[in-house]
Amino acid sequence: MTHLVLDQEYKKNSAMSTTFAVKTPQNPEGIVVAFRSNGGGGQANIEWKNPLAPLLPRNTPVVPLDNSPQGIYTIGDLLEKIDGIYEIDEQ
Repeated sequence: MTHLVLDQEYKKNSAMSTTFAVKTPQNPEGIVVAFRSNGGGGQANIEWKNPLAPLLPRNTPVVPLDNSPQGIYTIGDLLEKIDGIYEIDEQ
């Protein structure tokens, strides 16, 4: 199974940011799914680090790897913060 590993240099240069992962029994250290950074003016930027992450169920728990969760606990929370980028089919 392939999973992303957070580069230490990337981690060091990302002040005031949070990397989120989904933990599974096969990957207890976590699979990186998203990165949240401060965009200035109180606006947060979130980018997906795994293209399949937005397809996971909205109630899938995510864990912060390098900071506090800042109100983000699930894939659904990430989707809500990424306003207008993805449409969500609730069927």
